[in-house]
Amino acid sequence: MTTHTRVSAILAAVVVVAAGIVGLAQSKSAPVGPPAAKPQTIVFVCPFGSAKSVVAARFFNRMAKEQGLPYRAVARGLTPEATIPSYVREPIRADGFEIGAEEKPVRLKAGEVRRASAVVCIMCQLPPQQSAAARQSIEWGDVPDVDAGYGPARDKIVAHLKELVGALRPF
Repeated sequence: MTTHTRVSAILAAVVVVAAGIVGLAQSKSAPVGPPAAKPQTIVFVCPFGSAKSVVAARFFNRMAKEQGLPYRAVARGLTPEATIPSYVREPIRADGFEIGAEEKPVRLKAGEVRRASAVVCIMCQLPPQQSAAARQSIEWGDVPDVDAGYGPARDKIVAHLKELVGALRPF
């Protein structure tokens, strides 16, 4: 199965799940009250957890909030670097995001994979055991390296995110 076919199938499944959630929320028998206290998690993973996944999680959270979606994203790495480099910290500030001085890349844990609504792998693949545990796994194999240029990497990530958020958006 090609990556495009797999992504399309996963996005279709996400749409069905989102439609079910919206249907439950609009049901007359559903209790009226505040939204669920804990949003669903989308885990963005890149090899080192210091660039592509950081950019994706920041932009996803902004988009989800703007759309009123019950999701939140986290950035993870398969083999995390010690720090988030300046070639990520500096340009992402121009996009309206801050990366705290103490924020560091975080290693992906198996429990996060099992609990996540979806795991999005950016230029990497989950180990087989974690892949089998994921509810949904999406691979983005066409994102340029951030150290080769923040703008092109960000633009490709944002294009993918628009598709993903569009599939999650309530009808």
